[in-house]
Amino acid sequence: MRSSRKLFTLLIIIIFNLQANGQGLPKQLQKLALKPDYIEVINELEINLKGGHIQGLQGYHWQQEEYVYWSGSSDSYAYLITGKLSNNIETTRLHRLSEKPLKHAGGFQIYQNWLAIGVEDNEARDRSQVHIYQLNNPNEPLPAPVAVIDRHGPFEKMTAGCVAVVQRENELLVAVGNWNTRNLDFYEASLQGQDYDFIKTGAIEVAALSRKNWSDTTWRSYQNINFYQEEDQLYLLGFASENPARDVMDIFSVETSEGHQYKLRKIGTRFFASSPETSFRWGAGIWIKDHSISVVSCTEKLKINSRISKYHLKTP
Repeated sequence: MRSSRKLFTLLIIIIFNLQANGQGLPKQLQKLALKPDYIEVINELEINLKGGHIQGLQGYHWQQEEYVYWSGSSDSYAYLITGKLSNNIETTRLHRLSEKPLKHAGGFQIYQNWLAIGVEDNEARDRSQVHIYQLNNPNEPLPAPVAVIDRHGPFEKMTAGCVAVVQRENELLVAVGNWNTRNLDFYEASLQGQDYDFIKTGAIEVAALSRKNWSDTTWRSYQNINFYQEEDQLYLLGFASENPARDVMDIFSVETSEGHQYKLRKIGTRFFASSPETSFRWGAGIWIKDHSISVVSCTEKLKINSRISKYHLKTP
């Protein structure tokens, strides 16, 4: 096991501590550039900006072109926004996911052509749904979800503030974080057949979580969570903001055993200084292209002109 710590005190401060044991993901994350590139966003869509904000950001590839999806909330509906990337990003479609009271869309993930997102009642905080989509042409309206997971329960317990998704052989695995990510629930569905019947297969209560052999014992209120599958190893990345000046990405290895017992082990943390306009507090996530990983973040609201930040791998 190798532990590496480097401290850069510049305009941007990044602290990275990984118990790396040689796997590709930790090595790629070590190579992320200190400063992000900015991609300008032009938006001419009419979006309800009252009572809500952006909370998720993901990239999607379709016929050798790149697209961007944002998730957002308002005082009347939850939504996704689609944009096309060229020299800048031009938004193309507003997709209304659900109406009030399920007007709050959380952090989400796109894995290949799977999109999983939670919508919740952020006032009563006792109900949510997780919508799973199989994406196709991003220039067309969003298709109907292939599955919907209904969640009901005590105050804040069954909300869906952040969702991750990954395909593992013939199964789809979804993780759902509730209010302030105090709990993680896991759902699985077989992809063999036409119906995707998601069954709850595990749960983690963070307060009772064993933190033995963790790189550190801190668990944060994650706005976004993303799975990353590397050969036989599954990772979970959590994105949060500690204060207006600093963003943080925590890296966990995920282990499963017979009976679907999910175990998390924290293997590293990386801090990023927020840019003046973008922050992990609003939307953040991994962006994968040609097996290369970047980290992106966005602004609080998608106005006529805004931007996203993209932390690329450093070039040799």
